[in-house]
Amino acid sequence: MMAFASPFCRSSAYDYPESLMSHPRLCCIRSVIGLILVSMCPLIQAQEPSDPAVRLHQLFDADWQRLMAENPTWASSLGDRRYNQQWEDASQAAIEASARETRKTLQLLDQIPLAELSRSDQLNYRLFKQQCENRIADHELQLHFMPLNQRGGIQDQSTLADSLRFDSLQDYEDWLARLQAFPVYMDQTIALMRRGIETKMLHPKVVMKRVPSQIRQQIVERPEDSLYFAPFKKFQTELSDADKERLRKEAAKVIGNQIIPKYRLFLDFFEKEYLAESFDEVGCWQRPDGHAMYARLAKKFTTTNLTPQQIHNIGQSEVARIRAEMQEIQKQVKFKGSFQEFLVHLRTDRQFYYSNPNDLLKAYKECCRRIDPRLPDLFHRLPKAPYEITPIPAQMAPDTTTAYYMRPAADGSRPGRYYVNLYRPQDRPIYEIEALSLHEAVPGHHFQIALAMELEVPEFRRYGGYTAFIEGWGLYSEKLGEELGLYKDPYSKFGQLTYEMWRAVRLVVDTGMHSLKWTRQDAIDFFKQNTAKSILDIENEVDRYIAWPGQALAYKIGELKIRELRARAEKELGDRFDVRDFHAIVLRDGAVPLDVLESNVNEWLTKLKQKNAGVQPDWGQFRGPGGRGIAETTLPASDAIGPEGSSLLWRAAVAKGHSSPVIAGDRVFVTANDKKRLSTIALDRRTGKVIWEQDARADKLESVHRIGSPATATVAANSQLVISMFGSCGLWCYDHDGNRLWHLPMGPFNNSFGAASSPLLVDNRVILVQDHDTDSFLAVYNAATGDRIWKAERPNARRNYCTPCLWTVDGRRQIVVCGSAHVTGYDYETGDVVWVLRGVCRVVSTTPVVGDDNHLYLACTGGQETEQPVFAEVLQTSDGNNNGVLEPNELPKSPIRSFFDQFDRDASGTLDNVEYNSIRDIFSLAQTVAMRVQPGGTGDITDTHVAWSTKQNVPRNSSPVCHDGLMFMVRDGGICTTLNQETGELLHRARLVDSGKYYSSPLVADGRLFALSERGRLSVISAEAEWKRLGQADFKEDVYACPAAADGCLYIRTAGHLYCFGRAQK
Repeated sequence: MMAFASPFCRSSAYDYPESLMSHPRLCCIRSVIGLILVSMCPLIQAQEPSDPAVRLHQLFDADWQRLMAENPTWASSLGDRRYNQQWEDASQAAIEASARETRKTLQLLDQIPLAELSRSDQLNYRLFKQQCENRIADHELQLHFMPLNQRGGIQDQSTLADSLRFDSLQDYEDWLARLQAFPVYMDQTIALMRRGIETKMLHPKVVMKRVPSQIRQQIVERPEDSLYFAPFKKFQTELSDADKERLRKEAAKVIGNQIIPKYRLFLDFFEKEYLAESFDEVGCWQRPDGHAMYARLAKKFTTTNLTPQQIHNIGQSEVARIRAEMQEIQKQVKFKGSFQEFLVHLRTDRQFYYSNPNDLLKAYKECCRRIDPRLPDLFHRLPKAPYEITPIPAQMAPDTTTAYYMRPAADGSRPGRYYVNLYRPQDRPIYEIEALSLHEAVPGHHFQIALAMELEVPEFRRYGGYTAFIEGWGLYSEKLGEELGLYKDPYSKFGQLTYEMWRAVRLVVDTGMHSLKWTRQDAIDFFKQNTAKSILDIENEVDRYIAWPGQALAYKIGELKIRELRARAEKELGDRFDVRDFHAIVLRDGAVPLDVLESNVNEWLTKLKQKNAGVQPDWGQFRGPGGRGIAETTLPASDAIGPEGSSLLWRAAVAKGHSSPVIAGDRVFVTANDKKRLSTIALDRRTGKVIWEQDARADKLESVHRIGSPATATVAANSQLVISMFGSCGLWCYDHDGNRLWHLPMGPFNNSFGAASSPLLVDNRVILVQDHDTDSFLAVYNAATGDRIWKAERPNARRNYCTPCLWTVDGRRQIVVCGSAHVTGYDYETGDVVWVLRGVCRVVSTTPVVGDDNHLYLACTGGQETEQPVFAEVLQTSDGNNNGVLEPNELPKSPIRSFFDQFDRDASGTLDNVEYNSIRDIFSLAQTVAMRVQPGGTGDITDTHVAWSTKQNVPRNSSPVCHDGLMFMVRDGGICTTLNQETGELLHRARLVDSGKYYSSPLVADGRLFALSERGRLSVISAEAEWKRLGQADFKEDVYACPAAADGCLYIRTAGHLYCFGRAQK
């Protein structure tokens, strides 16, 4: 049994990559996916984009296009019709050129800095590099000199038509053109095989003896009886009678004059030259450096460092374990006799077999109908692509295995196909049907591969994978039969054990023949001693292993790893284990190497155990995780929250400050300003007692607004560090015990209203934006040392108070900053501007948020649109002293005159053209707006990526919150508005408890929205479209800080206190 990602691949039976598992008959044509070829390399080198992620994905895309060009039959089967008239170029010159391109690809890949890629792209990089290296190694082994074996090759190319669409006249013309190109393809194949004779890269005679009869299937008296003629026998689309007749005549001509003669020539070459040179013994060890070759193939297919001997020993152990379980079944059915006699009974008793192939096919279909409805019991998500059950083509059935699977077409034109072997049904046990269907169809190969095709990953991963994962999952799926209500009959359970034993036996006989010099008969005998498989199946299987060294090892090794990981999860999670969650994490990234799979599961277990233990995500920055204002926690009842509420756990007196509380570990952090004394304060999360307080000394601070505070910026914290920001006093870094680690002075900043933007702490980096009247910037610092990593000047930005947010788009993080009529996306790694959006308010106090749909949402008002005359016009009418610049007394009364000092960058007392236009652009573009921004833009996205915008009900200071498809905005006057996130449609608008001003941004938690007015009035409403009031409270002190929530507790900071409310009763 075998799953394959490509219905066609070219050259040898081994030169397919782990990313492209082949059909047993098609893997024999050299898989040029194994040759990552970069036809666009000159383009990549010429452009040299600075973004490593862009360069990486350009490399992936170039590779894929080259791959399609080099594999025209595979491209056709995926639905890419550009190469429908071609066969692969199987010449040795093309093979060598492909290998050179693979090496060039690796060189390009090595130039991309891995450390600067996102986590997902680091995985893409690693898998891509591994596959390239595998193909180079395979090429050096000269596996391409064995372009066919008994399971597939040029002798069976006619079946390509089964994978293609014939729904237009052009499709038939293309097939005709492909037939006309066949003779060159045959000549190239024979040339490769002759080189195989010269280099001793050959298969054993015992398997190659099967090929002549396959070749003879293509040598017919009448061209109309050729398998290549099949598409012209029954047209699948409406064509004129004239076209049909012409196509049939031309096809018969090319088949009769070119294809059949070439097969006669091929048969003569095969029987008179090639077969005689094939090895008399079996085993990879006979080839040049054969032991090393086999060890490498074993490593490649299992994705482990296990040696052939270690794998052999694992197989022997598994055989013993499974045999003991099989003997228990023998006792259960009360069979009297030895185990060997029981196996003979199963092979020969006719009750276990059908005599009619149609009955066997019907039984397969009925089994799958029983499995399908039970899948939601074990999986959260099902694949979109359907599958069908179809017989293996008759000409190949005698020489191939019991079943195999073909993936759906990439364009959706063909479902997945579960091929079943109906040849000699009297030799195919009924009790194997359930296990076989679980493996090949669902939840096995079709389920896993179709889901992988839906992933947003590069094509080489979407259409590829690793044998150990793909086949390990297929074998693991057989074990799921009991959970799906199958194996109720003991013989069906024995069938599952038979298939599991089959894979364990593979570990023994594959290593035995290719490493330990077992004979074919040794392998057959070991198989017969331990399984009830029919002799026909056993011989076909052993011959498959002979022709395909190492591939069969992957099944059991992969299944053992998945079972090991599940057992670990069940043990560590206990009754909290949900098999659907486990399956989701296993299938999340598609088919990956086993070490990557183990890492994914371990990471999932760690997070889940923390959550189950009550360790919830901290609230480590302004507005919590992602700056979204959303807490995943359960909070006290609405009427229990208030200064004297029953859920009050503690209240701590704190000095004045506008910073919001931050929760990390067992600490709560705030900043304060008491009589020009700036301080960072750590309180005990459980009791509210002050643990430490550290001063940030400053000789002089910039002035602040009458309601402002030098302690407005919220700290950023993680499990180790606390970062505070106090305007010109700069950044201060402490550990959780209050030890100062570093201080980075800043300023002095030119801003009469003070600094308010809060730092972010991400991946051991501090992100800080400071927009002032001059010298505005965005910078990233090393959190451990304070050293600057990069700095992006913001010359056109003036005073703003927006905290940045992170937005991940296409696996690449961006820092989004809103201010001075513009929203800008900066690359997280480099500081380069990715995109700019024009037309927001002039002075921004709110922070944009990323919704759970990965769109950007923002709402801001502060300075309206005011069209100003251009510099030349003002100069012409107002430049009294004709010095070519403008002085304050020369300007007419206007916003530009009012804000003259902010834009006089060089403090010269004049505005030149650049300075004037800078302020003019801001005032001309500025507008009150709320909007939804689509991801994926570059450059100026003003006209391309704004999904919707509105000027109604927009807040000035209170940032929006997006939850469950809704966008909530709270503006001054206490007006709370809900919009449909996707469309911007106004759904509801009503007034909260207090009609005053709102500087604090709302929090959504536990299905409720919490909003605090400047006067300290709390409104609790339902977080739904037509929200309802659920509670209120009056804290009787001013409130400028945002509420925070974590681990079942709500934190509210007023002008003089910090409150903690929890589920425990006071």
